[in-house]
Amino acid sequence: MPPGPILIFDKSALQALSVDEANWLDNFFMTNITPLFFAETLADLEKEIHDGRTPEQIVGNLALKTPDMNSTACAHHWKIMRSVLAGREMPMDGRIPLHQDNRELRNELILKDSQLFELLSVELLCSTGAKMADISIGIGEQLSTGFRVHIPHAQIIQMWNRNYRQGSIRCSVRRGDHPWTGEIPFVGEEAHINRTVWIKLVG
Repeated sequence: MPPGPILIFDKSALQALSVDEANWLDNFFMTNITPLFFAETLADLEKEIHDGRTPEQIVGNLALKTPDMNSTACAHHWKIMRSVLAGREMPMDGRIPLHQDNRELRNELILKDSQLFELLSVELLCSTGAKMADISIGIGEQLSTGFRVHIPHAQIIQMWNRNYRQGSIRCSVRRGDHPWTGEIPFVGEEAHINRTVWIKLVG
């Protein structure tokens, strides 16, 4: 991976570079390819060209110069906005927002029972048993036979950065007049998806 910063370029920037210069760009910098760049490039196929080249040749030249070794395609801003409004995380730590082909990376706690019960609280614990975070259940008082709770990745990363590779999720429930608290152990597995670190909880 190149040591340089992440760059955003437009179509005219690539047109101003030679093929060799574009290769150096890809070698020394990570690049964020925006949806607008794809739209502008594809629009060139519909243009009338007067310099002796065909639209296919112009787009082909842009494709040849477009960084591919250290580039990442950014998710469309509309999908990012809908994701945030739906309550999902959007890390503001320099990562490029990704589109996962409708497959969202999530760690979730799923609780099921044959009878109605109430979910009272969910906590993230490290391997020493110390509480790292309170997990929002976001439902208030509600009876159900099943609950699905999202474990925010930012809180998992905080634990991971303190060298805790395993831990547990402590949940408290109540069925009728009978409260119950238990812990579900897990092990963290690190993966790199499009140069983004993702911690999957296995338990």
